[in-house]
Amino acid sequence: MTKGGFQRTGLEWLSSLPACLLLLAVVLFSTSSDIHNQMLRGGEQLWSGYYKLRMDMAQPECNPNRDIDAAVAEELAKAPPADDPMAALLGAHDKDPEDVRRAIERSVRECQSDHANFALSQDQLTPG
Repeated sequence: MTKGGFQRTGLEWLSSLPACLLLLAVVLFSTSSDIHNQMLRGGEQLWSGYYKLRMDMAQPECNPNRDIDAAVAEELAKAPPADDPMAALLGAHDKDPEDVRRAIERSVRECQSDHANFALSQDQLTPG
């Protein structure tokens, strides 16, 4: 009697080797981004702000001390463009000064936060 197993020849092994290597490469490449993300998350848990320090932050270009009243007056003085296709679709409407003020105040707060985060990240960077 013969053994219950199936015996392959060397040629069969050699012909299936490229397919096995290709499948192994696909599995490695598809899981490498997941492994990288898990490593980044682990670094963030160990060291607060790890992910932010991995990239060079650009200094914010906004003005954190912007005059809100002047910015509101400037925005309200702007006339909408005459050939705006969205205005033709939605109809013309007046700007609400309170909405404009809230939007500008929010942008100033975000700008101040960006400047604070930039200053904090610059303090945490080490040379080299």
